[in-house]
Amino acid sequence: MWAAPPNVGIVYLISMPIALSIGSNLTNMLAGLNGIESGLGVISMTSLTIACIILSKYDVTIISMSMLGALLAFLYFNRYPAKIFPGDTGTLIIGAAIVCIAFLGRVKLIALIVLMPNIIDAALKFYSAGVMNRSQQKPTQLNEDGKLVRPDAGFKSLIRLILRRPIAEKDAVKIIWGIGIVFGILGIVVALIMPGMLESKTLMNFLQIKEMFYHI
Repeated sequence: MWAAPPNVGIVYLISMPIALSIGSNLTNMLAGLNGIESGLGVISMTSLTIACIILSKYDVTIISMSMLGALLAFLYFNRYPAKIFPGDTGTLIIGAAIVCIAFLGRVKLIALIVLMPNIIDAALKFYSAGVMNRSQQKPTQLNEDGKLVRPDAGFKSLIRLILRRPIAEKDAVKIIWGIGIVFGILGIVVALIMPGMLESKTLMNFLQIKEMFYHI
């Protein structure tokens, strides 16, 4: 089993490590709350596992199921109140695994969909980095009730987007998980309709263009 289709060009081969770097950093950026990284990882791996089974990509399913099992065991101790934390090593490997599954299983669109919470979070942070000075950045705070409070100023993120009012950390994590579940279900739906989509002439034309990219 090879990560790239046969006879691909140099551009496709170069895109693989770039995608690996981007994917691993995306899952590393949406972090900081108890269970948020491992929980989103469980959701992503569940969606990818089901999608690969639907598309009969059983060899890749072994990878996603192995990662899913490890993340489930880790989440048991990482959920609020966390007893252990993933650190950069744990968060980076989640995104790296998603990208590897995307290339090995040829399920890049589904992987892109399940990573949407991370992509939205990264887009908000990159936007903030471009329009704000470092001195304007302020950390998320806790009020007297122990709830998360969004500062008046500071960088934007998916977490802060939901902190329109003070929210307990475990509730904020559940909301983020809920967003992840929505995109996870969407990824499964795409896997269900993908075989029928291949009969579309418009899609076939697009796939021919994609094949040209493979050989550049």
